[in-house]
Amino acid sequence: MGKMALIVRITPKEDVSADEVINSIKNENFEGAELKDIRKEPLAFGIFIVKAMFLLPEKADELTNKIIEKLKVMQNVNNAEIEGMTLV
Repeated sequence: MGKMALIVRITPKEDVSADEVINSIKNENFEGAELKDIRKEPLAFGIFIVKAMFLLPEKADELTNKIIEKLKVMQNVNNAEIEGMTLV
């Protein structure tokens, strides 16, 4: 069985920097998934979002949902949504 890359778009809460969100996510344990890449990207003038890529086992739908839900309830996160998925 292969691996799947899950790309997630994360919106920080108002008055929270993207760097704070990145540090929070790096310190979390996502059981069954590996945080492979995380970066901030400009959205508008002075506003940044965070994009994270997780590697997880192929056909891990439950794990995908757990990752999104875990991100959504984090203190500094306003929203998290799947931007893409692909086999690696």
